[in-house]
Amino acid sequence: MDCIATFADYNSVFEICMRRIRCWKHPPNYAASDWFDEMSGELGAAACQALRDYDAARQVPLSAFVYQRMLAGALSRYRKEWSFALRHGSHTGFQPQSPISDSARVLRLDLRRALGGLSPLEIAILRQLYWEGHTESQAAERLEISQQAVNKRKRILLRRLRGSLAAPAIKSHGAGCRIERFPHFLMQKGSG
Repeated sequence: MDCIATFADYNSVFEICMRRIRCWKHPPNYAASDWFDEMSGELGAAACQALRDYDAARQVPLSAFVYQRMLAGALSRYRKEWSFALRHGSHTGFQPQSPISDSARVLRLDLRRALGGLSPLEIAILRQLYWEGHTESQAAERLEISQQAVNKRKRILLRRLRGSLAAPAIKSHGAGCRIERFPHFLMQKGSG
């Protein structure tokens, strides 16, 4: 696909998505190899659409945007196929395995609890640095505190969050699959 050739990180993002998809139980009306071929095509189509829809003015890293769109497309197709299989009786006693496992749900709940205990300033620092993608000095300017204060609070916050999330919820599940953090290289400015 020509649109994918313009996206330098496609292979990396594709592999991360496929690693997650391989953890999901394939629909009963597909052989495993056929399902993974189908998902490869779905990921490629989602990547092309994401590249067309991307708006750099929103300041979201291109790789992160494409990654989210690819996974959303794959998950949507996964649900449609299982819905069809269950509705038309083509299953043989299998129930679809949720792509979001119980351990991932526990991890999300732990993250909500951890973030719920933060002060408004701490939340603002995290939002400025990680959601809006500002540098520490830009965040400091916007929050009217020093860059050193932003750096110190960021280090303390990350240590606290890692400590509260380093729970038994992050275990292997399925066929050697494990919960992965959001790929950090995708959040770097200028990727793509």
